Amino acid sequence: MKGFIDGIGIRSPGRRAARIAAAAAAACSSLVIATRASAESRAERDARAQALYDRGTALMDARDYGAACPLLDAVTRMVPEGVGARLTLASCFEEDGKLASASREYQLAAALAENAGQPERRKRAAAKVEELEPKLGKLEIDVPAGARARADYVVRFDGEIVPEPHWAGLAADRGEHEVALVAGGATVVTKRVHVDDGGRVAV
Repeated sequence: MKGFIDGIGIRSPGRRAARIAAAAAAACSSLVIATRASAESRAERDARAQALYDRGTALMDARDYGAACPLLDAVTRMVPEGVGARLTLASCFEEDGKLASASREYQLAAALAENAGQPERRKRAAAKVEELEPKLGKLEIDVPAGARARADYVVRFDGEIVPEPHWAGLAADRGEHEVALVAGGATVVTKRVHVDDGGRVAV
């Protein structure tokens, strides 16, 4: 009568090794398939991004910045590490007269170029940030001290939350904007303001 020792209780070392080898082979095969799929998805992403970039730059050449900038913005979202696309988007905003948006993108491009080891691009982007700084329109958002102490109090600029360090000297593109003070999820007050390049507006 066979027991666990000479029956199924202890498995043959040869069979165990074969099973391990088969499992390892299957794992390697899955990894190769996943890597190929990832490479293909990246290639597809890059191809789509390149097509959008080409359309965007063609529209820039035609001076249709209003149509070009959204396409280039989509490219930077698809390929956030792309320094060149970020610089092109910044240039598009600048040509479209959206200096605050341009400055923001140049700042991001400078940081990306620094991380990517591209000193010339970093220098170029940083120079544009310095050039645009005195031309930027800015908001001075005055929030009462009592409201500042509330954990649920936020300031929104055109729908986006503004961190407290930016309440004083918030750069804004030329034109009309909305500033909302929100507490406990409810809007306390909303103001419409007009910002000019190089000007300062108290809210």
